[in-house]
Amino acid sequence: MSLTFGAGGDAQVATGVYGAAWLIELDFSGGMLYVTTAPVDVVSGGHTYTGLGNLASVGTVGESEDASAEQITLGMSIVNTAMLAAVLGGASTYRGRSAVLRLQLFTEAFIPVGSAVKRWSGYMEPARIT
Repeated sequence: MSLTFGAGGDAQVATGVYGAAWLIELDFSGGMLYVTTAPVDVVSGGHTYTGLGNLASVGTVGESEDASAEQITLGMSIVNTAMLAAVLGGASTYRGRSAVLRLQLFTEAFIPVGSAVKRWSGYMEPARIT
């Protein structure tokens, strides 16, 4: 499967990608939470994603030809007090609600280039805190 990131993003791929980060959209009952694995805040698709850098992680996102459900693990450091409060607020505020992962390319100046590409979507399950 070939990915396309729009004209600007595809041109960046052709000349060398300088970075990529996950844009994570989580639908909590109190409103959407937009975070990114980028070390800076990112504006993409009309939303501002809070840059968590190494405080956030995304498990392996695989590819398959069938439409089988694939579980993805999102890791958030408890240093992020907003995320910790959202998760500890009760599973009813997020269980069964949507989660979306998009991949965003960046220039060498860490400016988003091209369109973010949706790579996974599913529903949140109760969080595990370790």
